[in-house]
Amino acid sequence: MKNSARAATRRHSGHLGRILRGLALAAVGLIAVGAAAVPLPAEPAQAAGPTVVATVEGRPDLVNVADNQYLTTLDVSGSGFVSKKNGFGGVYVLFGWAGQNWKPSTGGVDGIDRKYVYDDESNPTGYMLFVSFPGSETQYAANGGLLNADGTWHAKLMVPGPTFQYSDRDGNKGSVNCLETQCGIMTVGAHGVKEPANESFTPISFQHISDSGRKVDVQAGTTGQTSAQGKTLEQQATGGSAGVTAPDAADARPATVPTSPDPAALTDDNRGDLQVTVRDTQLKVTDAAADPASWTGFFVMSDPRFTGWSKPNSVGEFDVRLPDDVADGEHRLVAVNAQGDVTGWTTFDTSGQTGAVSTTDEQPAPNTPLIIAAVVVGVIALLVIALLIFVLLRRRRRQPAQED
Repeated sequence: MKNSARAATRRHSGHLGRILRGLALAAVGLIAVGAAAVPLPAEPAQAAGPTVVATVEGRPDLVNVADNQYLTTLDVSGSGFVSKKNGFGGVYVLFGWAGQNWKPSTGGVDGIDRKYVYDDESNPTGYMLFVSFPGSETQYAANGGLLNADGTWHAKLMVPGPTFQYSDRDGNKGSVNCLETQCGIMTVGAHGVKEPANESFTPISFQHISDSGRKVDVQAGTTGQTSAQGKTLEQQATGGSAGVTAPDAADARPATVPTSPDPAALTDDNRGDLQVTVRDTQLKVTDAAADPASWTGFFVMSDPRFTGWSKPNSVGEFDVRLPDDVADGEHRLVAVNAQGDVTGWTTFDTSGQTGAVSTTDEQPAPNTPLIIAAVVVGVIALLVIALLIFVLLRRRRRQPAQED
């Protein structure tokens, strides 16, 4: 009898052990499901999009500026670009003027929406750069080097001065005076490939940098025509092929970037009467009190970014280009005069306008019902396991008494 009782007890204990192990595994699985349903904190979103920084050759302290009289060689570095191994083309780097709808991906047209300095494709001198995708079939023509796998590149770009000629695709010629309108460095997809991820505009300001240097006259032309060297800006103004009138010295664009305004100094007393309309990456600014003969500079804040100098039209309107990396949300626009004094300020909102990448990221909503169900079932399973352990221990304690 005793042996039979012990055998029965062992069989019963083994059965309970298997049940306990199964329930334990089920509880662990349910708890794991609940944990998986809880989203991990998302990594902070990184600012996306291409960025270009230009410094004067030999003067790394001079950033995004060029000489207002002589040819300037800029050390240009790009980051955040999309590189395609063995892809067709790459990126063109251009210097010139960009209108509101300048981007090729949005239908911008050469000579109308963007006007830039041309170069000779067969013998480029550095006014236009071609940065090639690694392994591209036209890599041999890359006078701007390769676009690295990490999205970076570096090249030297020649800026002939503040004036140049261009021609549209019908051969009609025109001129641009960057002392009267904002010019800068454009990047676009090369060889006709429209690549929005590689389109950017970086404003370049002109200032006095050197007392000597090379003056050039960039002729108008289509791709394949070279720039003629040796004519001074004054010769351009007196009927040379450029046909650009030299600006009066007293009327010239201010040569320096003013000090960023102190946010605490923006009060109702100097608010003025600025009116702003946001149009994608452009601001239409109206200041009825603006003097058409005077230069006005604009800062976009919170993070102060100087957008350049400009003059209003006859009704006090300015076109102000927003920085490419401006975040969605509310900002302040601050106007300053040539002496750096605040002449007015206002607020504007770019939400849904600029297409800029937000600096925050939404957390995914947790699956609340699944989490609750998993936790409840897991707790019940643990209670059942605890109850079975209690019953098993009680029976083992009573077993010796039954055998006696």
